[in-house]
Amino acid sequence: MTEDDPYITLRLSVTVREIGIEPDDYITHYEGDITDIDERIGSVSLMVADLESAYLAGTHPHDVLDAHSASAAHFCPVVHRNGFYKSLKNLSGHFICPALLIDRVEIEAARRGNGIGERAIDIAARTIGLPCPVVMLYAFPIQWEGRVAEGPKEFSRDRTRLIRYYERIGFVKTNFYGVMAKKNQYFLT
Repeated sequence: MTEDDPYITLRLSVTVREIGIEPDDYITHYEGDITDIDERIGSVSLMVADLESAYLAGTHPHDVLDAHSASAAHFCPVVHRNGFYKSLKNLSGHFICPALLIDRVEIEAARRGNGIGERAIDIAARTIGLPCPVVMLYAFPIQWEGRVAEGPKEFSRDRTRLIRYYERIGFVKTNFYGVMAKKNQYFLT
């Protein structure tokens, strides 16, 4: 970080519910702004999915993700009745565990290309992601939400570019379309 780099802060609100009544009670949802001092330069939506506690309580992790939101449902393919599929099991070192889900990171157009998204993800992993051995995201270019049919070739190009960006910052493709993951270097055992 240089003197000219923004000082990134995540200002988040949190939704926490009592555990065990509904499957999606095992997800804590954080939403808020990415700021540089007091200037809003983006927004973020994050989830901590306690898939391990759900599994131990007899709730299928797939049901936890599917019941919460369409965004969380993108991660359903990484779990089956016995926990994570092999690629994620190998990466995380766990058959099932809590996961930090990066739902959305949006950076103001004028501020893109300065590593702000990467730093926001790092802050999230280092703080709210501490109990999570794995960080996952669904690589989907936000500008194409609801518009993929308008330009499938352009969408594919933009998605490939986004996947390459996430690979550069340590995420790897799972065997599931668009879902990427990496070990959380800040995980507290």
